[in-house]
Amino acid sequence: FFQQKKELPKYITKVSKKQFNPIFDPRELEKVAGVKTDIAALEEALNIEEKSIKYYQKLSEETKDPKVKRFFLTLVQEEWGHYLSIFDSIEFLKDPTSWHTFKERWGLEGV
Repeated sequence: FFQQKKELPKYITKVSKKQFNPIFDPRELEKVAGVKTDIAALEEALNIEEKSIKYYQKLSEETKDPKVKRFFLTLVQEEWGHYLSIFDSIEFLKDPTSWHTFKERWGLEGV
């Protein structure tokens, strides 16, 4: 591919022997852009992160090379961090008071 000096596609997320293939359709961004609320946009982002986690997990299970397996598992952990951050944002937007109570560990002390 590189010897042929072809221009790379805009999104490279999967490499095959024949060509580069995006694993997620860029039209997914249009779905997020078309939502009516912040929570709906974050829920769509959560779905995308979940797809990423499953995809990288699958690739880690398919490879026999321990270094490649470790690489994909590292990507799984990275995507999991994104998933948790987005989930946390959704919880905050849905119920800020309870979110603060949980995060700050508010309680009645000395009663």
